[in-house]
Amino acid sequence: MYPVWCVRGRQEVTLDRQGGGHPVVVRRLWQSRCPLAVEGERLTVPGSDTPVYVTGTTIEGVAERKPVEEKTDGRQPLVDFDKAGMLDVVPSASQILEHNWDYPRIKGTYAVDFVQEDGAQRGQD
Repeated sequence: MYPVWCVRGRQEVTLDRQGGGHPVVVRRLWQSRCPLAVEGERLTVPGSDTPVYVTGTTIEGVAERKPVEEKTDGRQPLVDFDKAGMLDVVPSASQILEHNWDYPRIKGTYAVDFVQEDGAQRGQD
């Protein structure tokens, strides 16, 4: 099993491999299969900051890697809903969420007892 990943961004990674009788399988961490292209002794897999795992062959090295540009206009929704009309944009900030830090996290009355010595000095008198 060979892990393939990139530190940042996305790349198409082409690997040199030894041919074999086993089918080549590329999986993500959650066991779902990834797309791959096999041309002779070369295998091209997607690389990102989430590793993919290549099995069924012996990898000899990286032959080539090309960055994949992701063009965005900066106005894409973070989540694409099937029925976006069911969601409403809140017109003002939530008073509960915005003032959450104004209240103490622990409520109640607690006894306070101060320690006069530390554990290293105890019993050495």
